[in-house]
Amino acid sequence: MRNRHTKTGLLIALAALTLYLGFFSYVAHAQTVTSEQAKNLVEKHVKAQLAFDSETLNQLTHSRYFEVSPAGEFDVKEKMLGFYAKKGNGPVPDILINDWEVRELSNTTVIAARLNYKMQVGEQNRQFAMRASYVLCQEATVNKICSAQYTPIRER
Repeated sequence: MRNRHTKTGLLIALAALTLYLGFFSYVAHAQTVTSEQAKNLVEKHVKAQLAFDSETLNQLTHSRYFEVSPAGEFDVKEKMLGFYAKKGNGPVPDILINDWEVRELSNTTVIAARLNYKMQVGEQNRQFAMRASYVLCQEATVNKICSAQYTPIRER
């Protein structure tokens, strides 16, 4: 009888140890993203948009990505990639990204930034700005952009 209790106790201890090690192994493999890494990912995304580089956008965005466009439209990843697959013929604006705000929340990172665009159209200089927010999450072991929302900033 004592042998049976010893075996049961050992099995319970082994199961607890396995769960304990499995949990910490999972936590160790969950990649956290630093503030600088998050900003770099967003900068790459914005530059790929300006270059109409749909291949890079595909790599940087989560398979379940969606965005809310400046016009308020809801676009899933396929629609967004379809838009950027068409090469832009117009002038490419210069961009300055500032007013960064980065929040790390468990396994998700939320970013807000101001996107300041400046471009020459004929003899005119045009400037406009948007506030953009991004959610970063993991796909497999890689941090990607899961969603984005763009809100135009009205001139005062």
